[in-house]
Amino acid sequence: TALRLEGALAQARGEFEAARRQAQVLRDDILPGAQSAYDAAGTGFEYGKFGFLDVLDAQRTLLQAQTLHLNALADAHRALAAIDRILGADHE
Repeated sequence: TALRLEGALAQARGEFEAARRQAQVLRDDILPGAQSAYDAAGTGFEYGKFGFLDVLDAQRTLLQAQTLHLNALADAHRALAAIDRILGADHE
């Protein structure tokens, strides 16, 4: 029914917006800081100021942020695909 389709479309749009916002925050705010921390830990390790575990911890944090970013992008694409299915879009 039309009401069910409208509800599904509203849900898919909400999921898309949430995933898009999350990906944007991760890309603009979280990833640059995690990359800087990893770079600083590597440089500090080279100069003997940080231990290897500090570098590994910074690397783990960076990889987790990258994974979250990719997951958010995938969620956004899945939501867009759902919107396309609901609207009957054909991109071929």
